[in-house]
Amino acid sequence: MPRSRTGPPGRPSTLQRYDDGSLGIPRRRDGGYLFLNEIADTGFLDYFWGDEVRRVFSRLDGFSLATALHAPGVDAAFEVIGGWNEVPDEHASRIDLAVYIEVGGTGRAPQRRVAEVREIDAVRNRRPYGRTLHRWLADGDRFEVVDAPALIGSATPGGVASRVAEFERA
Repeated sequence: MPRSRTGPPGRPSTLQRYDDGSLGIPRRRDGGYLFLNEIADTGFLDYFWGDEVRRVFSRLDGFSLATALHAPGVDAAFEVIGGWNEVPDEHASRIDLAVYIEVGGTGRAPQRRVAEVREIDAVRNRRPYGRTLHRWLADGDRFEVVDAPALIGSATPGGVASRVAEFERA
């Protein structure tokens, strides 16, 4: 299923709960990024859960989303999105790229590293399908290139190559 890959040139919008029930999602779907601080069941104004997460994902057509959530890997993150928050697979499939940041070390000296970068083609039964592009190998403390991107580096609208072409034309 083709997905809208618009992002910039619209303005970035930070999402939060407002008294009128809105979440700060612009009415015009002219691109840009929606920033959601975190998908978490906390009650903070800028952390969303349940219906609010479903509302954001239902409006992603025409926007890119930048957010975070706590999960022990990419597959588990999609379980949080689709399982716990009941985001339909069709809407979760609007995610093109998932980056898993592993936290290790100690409480006094935590270490964070990108442990996996995965490109997502589709989501079925809350499971992401695509390809791992990069992963961190603990043995040797190094990153490994696993596969080439098919979406984010492509010439499709919103892909890296199309963004470079936009800048070259400007």
